[in-house]
Amino acid sequence: QELPQKDTHLLVDMVSDRCKLVCAPMPNLYFTRDPFAMIGNGVSINRMYSVTRNRETIYAEYIFGNHPDFADVPEYYSRYNTFHIEGGDILNINEHVLAIGISQRTEPDAIDAIAKNIFEDETSPVETILAFNIPNNRAMMHLDTVFTQIDYDKFTIHPGIMGPLTVFEITAAGEGIKVKEV
Repeated sequence: QELPQKDTHLLVDMVSDRCKLVCAPMPNLYFTRDPFAMIGNGVSINRMYSVTRNRETIYAEYIFGNHPDFADVPEYYSRYNTFHIEGGDILNINEHVLAIGISQRTEPDAIDAIAKNIFEDETSPVETILAFNIPNNRAMMHLDTVFTQIDYDKFTIHPGIMGPLTVFEITAAGEGIKVKEV
């Protein structure tokens, strides 16, 4: 089926030399939950687990670094940090509570770093971070695949995490953080 004349600019021939794109499209940009995540009034521009997917964060870095609507948005994590964290592991439970999965793709040291940055920001409403240590396997690669909020007080939970689930409560403690198992 042919597109109307006004929409023909949408067609791109990736095989021929007529392609006007500088590089091939990044299909995962349709799934932006992993490269960055909004946290309260700030953002985490994540360091992805996979080197090939880490280029997806360039898009978020450009938007949050250059768009005037985001000029004052605090950056709680940078794509240049050492440790991996992905957006599928970051869930805003409510204004004051953030959940983060310790998973195949998010390292505990990343959670420590993001927690320190969140608690150092006087404008952040987040008071508690719950770190869920979920099993390290592909079926449970992110917190949002095993623990999904469907209403302000209702969640679906994958039965596979109920036995081995360990949760840590992270709160501000002076100039650092306090971590306790709950």
